[in-house]
Amino acid sequence: MVSNMPEWRLLDVGCGYHYPQVALFEGKVGLICGVDIEQVFFRDGWLRTVVQRSREHGLLRGAKRGTQTYLYYVEYYRHLRRLAGIEEGRHSHYALSSYDGGRFPYPDGSFDVVTSNAVLEHVLNLEGFVSECHRVLAPGGCVDMWWHNFYCPSGSHLPRQVRERSPWGHVTGDVVVKMKDLNRKKPKEIEEAFGRQFRIVRLFRSDAMHRQFGDPGFTSEAAERLDHDWRDRLDDLPDDLLTTTGYVIQAQKSPPVTGALHDD
Repeated sequence: MVSNMPEWRLLDVGCGYHYPQVALFEGKVGLICGVDIEQVFFRDGWLRTVVQRSREHGLLRGAKRGTQTYLYYVEYYRHLRRLAGIEEGRHSHYALSSYDGGRFPYPDGSFDVVTSNAVLEHVLNLEGFVSECHRVLAPGGCVDMWWHNFYCPSGSHLPRQVRERSPWGHVTGDVVVKMKDLNRKKPKEIEEAFGRQFRIVRLFRSDAMHRQFGDPGFTSEAAERLDHDWRDRLDDLPDDLLTTTGYVIQAQKSPPVTGALHDD
């Protein structure tokens, strides 16, 4: 359940075609915006979805994919309304924007929180991304971001059957990674990139259900598959990196100076 935070202004970067965090936070905070490289959103309707997918994939394939996508999320939101009380018909009111993956389409200091879910692993210009988060945050604002760890089996973004055959083949190079935008950044590198512009509050391990390491039920990924053979081939990488599904980084933009210093 999302608590009411009437003064907060949130930005969800990489909100996706279906923008669940925007829907969940709508009405609970002062402002919630979603931005994505997507050029069409579920709220835009079936026809615009089909037209956009046809531009991306060709007419027949695009029409099929667009229809399947739209109908899937009709059902998705039916369940979300039941589970979380999302109001039907609110989609036209959601503040969603498309962008080119570079500069966020918002003025400086527009938000108190910038969040993202499974986005950082796709960011190739990490320094630019961090700078944009810093720019649109008000002084004292925070980032809170979960990313999918490339070095665990599911981090390859390959089909399950491929991961079952070769859990860490994408790390050793035995398996070809099809997604070209996976940046392969390790947690320390993400932390260092944010640390150059933010004060790091926390960086911690998370599982597929977003449970923090140490919480009841926390589950490592494929730890039982990490045998001596894989260990020998991946001897420069620690076990926790190879078996952690995701990480969370929380950081704060320096707050304003509250008082001037004077010489006596």
